[in-house]
Amino acid sequence: MQMHIVSRRSDLNDSTAAKVQDGFAVMGFFIESSEKEKEKQKETSQVWKSFTDYLQKIPRNGDKVRILEPFSMHQLLKGVDLSKYYRYNGSLTTPPCDEAVVWTIFKDPIRISKDLLLRFPTKMSFDNVYRPQQPLNNRVVYSSTALTAGHTGTTEHILQHPTNQGA
Repeated sequence: MQMHIVSRRSDLNDSTAAKVQDGFAVMGFFIESSEKEKEKQKETSQVWKSFTDYLQKIPRNGDKVRILEPFSMHQLLKGVDLSKYYRYNGSLTTPPCDEAVVWTIFKDPIRISKDLLLRFPTKMSFDNVYRPQQPLNNRVVYSSTALTAGHTGTTEHILQHPTNQGA
């Protein structure tokens, strides 16, 4: 499972942000269940339980919930090394998939217990939420220096479609 945290540039509205290459920033995290981490997870279990309680109350696009027990993103991301990430310019994940996002994908997954993972809604009432395959447009993926220890300078990776590799 994935979690995306989406931010828009504060000097732009949504429609203007969709027209510029860095109009949005998205932080992407993978979420995994891990029973081995149960002891470490005790600290974060309560915040994830609260978070999933709120999510279960907003199954449809436009639903709202009042958060009575505030929590921070740092509490949700406990155990994730935020210095290890990949970054690239890409697109929104919903049509029209505007090329307006600086994506940051973190290497370390968020680890939560299986029972918490199963609390996430399995069916949401969002229509047409999908992302067709997008052209790679010679994207360059940058990796943080924490991921490239021993290398000098910025490490770049050119993405190629699997059918074009080695051509």
